[in-house]
Amino acid sequence: MGLLVPILLVPYLVSTVGIKNFGISSVAFSVSFFYAMIVDYGFYITGVNKLAAEKNPNRVSAIITNIIYTKTLIFLSLLPIFLIIYYFLASDDLEWYVYILSLCIPLASILNLSWALQGLHQIKAWSLLTILGQVFYIVMIFLFINVPSDVKIVNLLYGLGLLVSGGASIVYLSKKFIFKFRRSSRIAIIEELKGGYHFFLSNIGNYTSLYFLSPLIGFLISYEMAGIYAIIEKIYNIARRPFAIYQTFMLPKISQQVQVSKEAAKQTIKKTYIFVTIFIIVELIAIAVFNRYIIEYFTSLNVDLLRRMLLFSLIGISIVIINCPLSLYLIAMDRKREMMKISLLAPLFGIIVGFILISNFGSIGSIFTLILLELFYAVYLFIETAKLESSRK
Repeated sequence: MGLLVPILLVPYLVSTVGIKNFGISSVAFSVSFFYAMIVDYGFYITGVNKLAAEKNPNRVSAIITNIIYTKTLIFLSLLPIFLIIYYFLASDDLEWYVYILSLCIPLASILNLSWALQGLHQIKAWSLLTILGQVFYIVMIFLFINVPSDVKIVNLLYGLGLLVSGGASIVYLSKKFIFKFRRSSRIAIIEELKGGYHFFLSNIGNYTSLYFLSPLIGFLISYEMAGIYAIIEKIYNIARRPFAIYQTFMLPKISQQVQVSKEAAKQTIKKTYIFVTIFIIVELIAIAVFNRYIIEYFTSLNVDLLRRMLLFSLIGISIVIINCPLSLYLIAMDRKREMMKISLLAPLFGIIVGFILISNFGSIGSIFTLILLELFYAVYLFIETAKLESSRK
């Protein structure tokens, strides 16, 4: 479903609101989603771990409530800062409305309880409730986005889809686990903040690495070019999704195996990852052969430029073939500090390089930045893996 949403909506949005307005929406989405990632903090891991080990129903309600209160505190504390950021980013009334209504995205993150459903092993419910929110978002887009000025509510509808999922999750947990909101103490909130800061910093760094280029292009060139890059960004993220799926499914198994035998864990990665590699290679060949048809599915504007950008981006996806198993192994080995370090260094490297390359090469420079960023990850992960292996010897 996550793959289907951009495939269904991006062509419709580009043709309905125009490439410039789509760029405004994409930049506002990136900034607001960054705000949402801060609100999420590290609870997508710490919250899951706590609930997975908890058997007491009263404690389940306390954990969920504490995290919701902590998220609310983070949201309210940062709201004035992001309002100032939005004020300086928006140059006219339309942009201002897009940014302000995009606040629904970080607001919805407060009630995003996907982590709670995962921690309570309610994977089926998590999947169905997530799909419910995505279907709501798709239907609302086709119902209410009809003219270019409707761009101001695109991100609002995305946030409302998250709220639908969150609200349904609360109802489900209330019936399944007798979940009730409880009072939370200042000490409990401080403990939640202390427990998740490693994952919080890693999460922020990873998100910035993936999505900083669209706002940077909007700042350095134009919203139209940001919209063009946003199309490539959607295709790029769809193409590399198999890596994320592989890591999600394999991490629990590899984490267990490294406790017993690190060699067995490495052998498991080698035996299973070959299928991912073959799939990605076939995918890259298909994208290279059918690149024109892929671009024309999303838009009929700037086709030649988009084709060049898409073909160059395939180099970045090829490099991820190296990154994926190395990062999986390091995460399974619980190298939190090393992964946090690369998550913070990579976006800093990317922003510096992006300023230089986009200023000199325009939108093509954004793809060069993407390639160098993936290469930076590959070199860093290779060095950290080599250090880990040499220390064991």
